[in-house]
Amino acid sequence: MAELDFNADEIGLKQSLWTSAAVDSALRQTFTESDMGPAAVLLSLLVGPDSAGDDEMSDLATYRLMLAALKLSGGDLRTLELWIEVAMRDPRDLIAAAEYPRELVDSSEESRQSDLAEYVLWIAGPEMPAN
Repeated sequence: MAELDFNADEIGLKQSLWTSAAVDSALRQTFTESDMGPAAVLLSLLVGPDSAGDDEMSDLATYRLMLAALKLSGGDLRTLELWIEVAMRDPRDLIAAAEYPRELVDSSEESRQSDLAEYVLWIAGPEMPAN
């Protein structure tokens, strides 16, 4: 995996993490083996309808929502289901809660950087070097 530059564009940095492999890994790390199947079925509700638009951007948006729901679920199927329901109403609420928990309370640069570091660490793991 490539080294991440925390001084780079935040969304560009995050986009490099929004992959099907990251979703699969997060699913395995978040849920027990017996809950992975039901969790995957719930996550499939976040897949939007096929469109004539940019498939890559659509995939990125889907992976982003799936990762956010997994992060906030804490490995609990009911909590995952609740966050998916939130995303179906307004995906921005799910994204804000998963990616910007500190910044929602304190809009300082320190909060933003802490949120980013936590998010990257959660997805990429401790083996990912930070600049």
